[in-house]
Amino acid sequence: MKSLLAELRRRNVFRVAAAYLLLGWVALQVVSVIENAAGLPAWSDSLVLVILVAGFPASLIVAWALELSPEGEIRKTAESTDTPVPGPRFLDYGLLAALIVFVGVVIADRAFAPRPVMVAASDAGASVRADLDAAIDVDAAKSIAVLPFQDFSPAGDQAWFADGLAEEILNALARAPDLLVASRTSSFAYRGGDHNVPEIAAALGVAHVLEGSIRRAEGRLRVTAQLIRASDGFHLWSANYDRTTDDAIAIQEDIAIEIARALETAMDPQALAQMANAGTQSIAAYEAYLEGRALLDRGAQEGSVTLESQAYAAYERARTLDPDFAMAHFNAAGLYANMMTPTIVSRPSTSLSFEEALQHYLARIDAAIAATPDPNRAAYFRANRADVLGRLNAAADYMQMYAAAHPLDPDGWSYLAKTEIFRADYDAARDAARNLETLINGSAFHFGNAVVSYLWALDFNESARLARESVRAHPDNFDVLYQAHRSLLWAGDIETAAGLADRMLDFPQVPDTVRAIVAIRQGCAEGDQSRADAGLALIRQSAPEEAGTLWLALVTMGLTDEANALLVPLDRSTPPYPLSGWLFYPEFDATLFPNFSVLLDREGIVRPPAAEIPFGCPPNR
Repeated sequence: MKSLLAELRRRNVFRVAAAYLLLGWVALQVVSVIENAAGLPAWSDSLVLVILVAGFPASLIVAWALELSPEGEIRKTAESTDTPVPGPRFLDYGLLAALIVFVGVVIADRAFAPRPVMVAASDAGASVRADLDAAIDVDAAKSIAVLPFQDFSPAGDQAWFADGLAEEILNALARAPDLLVASRTSSFAYRGGDHNVPEIAAALGVAHVLEGSIRRAEGRLRVTAQLIRASDGFHLWSANYDRTTDDAIAIQEDIAIEIARALETAMDPQALAQMANAGTQSIAAYEAYLEGRALLDRGAQEGSVTLESQAYAAYERARTLDPDFAMAHFNAAGLYANMMTPTIVSRPSTSLSFEEALQHYLARIDAAIAATPDPNRAAYFRANRADVLGRLNAAADYMQMYAAAHPLDPDGWSYLAKTEIFRADYDAARDAARNLETLINGSAFHFGNAVVSYLWALDFNESARLARESVRAHPDNFDVLYQAHRSLLWAGDIETAAGLADRMLDFPQVPDTVRAIVAIRQGCAEGDQSRADAGLALIRQSAPEEAGTLWLALVTMGLTDEANALLVPLDRSTPPYPLSGWLFYPEFDATLFPNFSVLLDREGIVRPPAAEIPFGCPPNR
């Protein structure tokens, strides 16, 4: 053994190994840094790692067999002699020092890299949870709902602009870390007519209400806004703006700053300006962006893919008009993310391949990251990018950063719960769901998100508890009923679920495929095989291409082999992102899909065995 070690030293094998490791690590860092800027494929760093690992043994063999002569010639290593092997030289000490530094950097990176701060069992999670509770207690008086502005324009055709202006004010206020802002879905439910401010405030759980109106005609814009204290109807602040339409951005930013000041936010002037920043100074880009938001909202309400396509076209105009408009880039990226997500039932139709859609997505999400000056907003964007690329740990870590910086943003906790579920950290997901529940403020949208977050975090009892509460609060909201129905079935409350299933039949605008899913679940739960069979037949006829809907139906019916066969083509994508949406479902068996399993192994994600659906039809019929 001693002679072998001496020979390895004589042939410089140790020296070559150390140098190879150091240079290989440097190469990986360089590729990681320049990947986005150079437009390299998402798998570039993985390819470099494979090449380096494969080349390591070859470098050692070459070091053993060949040597560099004093004249600079490469020649076969001379045979061993009795000449003693020289002791360590200066180069050896240098390599040893560099190797020690390398090991230290790797260990420090592992020890101090940002990891989840919301895991219930961790001190960090308890700390952030306490901070959130303290923020809500302290800032109960600093809560506000922004109502949709009324359109008093002569032609009555500026409602999209009025909604967009109000929504951007709402979004700006939501960026303040010490203001609690009711969600858009909650406050915009009170559209039009005379408002009873105290009743609205009580329903939304806020202390203040902002209402206003716009009048736009012939290049002029008049905006009226007033901040009302709900307890006594006192106007804390009001203003009238009568300017040109070119001043729309300045008006929006000014209103947001004045409202924040009236609510006595602790933000300094610079932070206030950053909070209120609309993200662009181009009026044309700003209006295209507002148009896109209005079209997307209408498309979601009406289930219109055409309107959604028009919305993304408006976002494209906005990002083209102002290449530094981060939110326009981000929302435009959403079109291509949806194209790659089969679990979205109303996906936009496209002739693009997955790889082509991915490149379009990356171009837009990278532009959004580069354009935003806010590191916390950039973390949200980076989480979305990491999610799409299958870097599930990074996605959750980025969302932990965002949620810690914006503890009063319910959307942040909702997305964090999703990312924690994807990496199978169910304790952290439940904690995020609890935080989201704290911030619901009566919102039907956030009720549904919190219910399903508990459900996919495998806390079926909490999901059913909140589902019952959400139905009491919103008995006529289909999305609330749908999520509650599924949660109650997972919790074993078949009787209450039956009442919700019957109630959902009173919604004529709901797609037949969604009705069929409800019928299959309730039919299987009650042992009514004919009802379930009828639902499956309808889905086979109406939506044979919708893998998400058909998979759910087949798995619930016990036809798991046929269901999983639908997903095999999705496993061939690089990365296999289309399968990520199935990580929500406890009944999904990721081990059946080789490429996706490699991704999960690389991320160190260990999912529990696929669960049997407690209300499913008997298998293998």
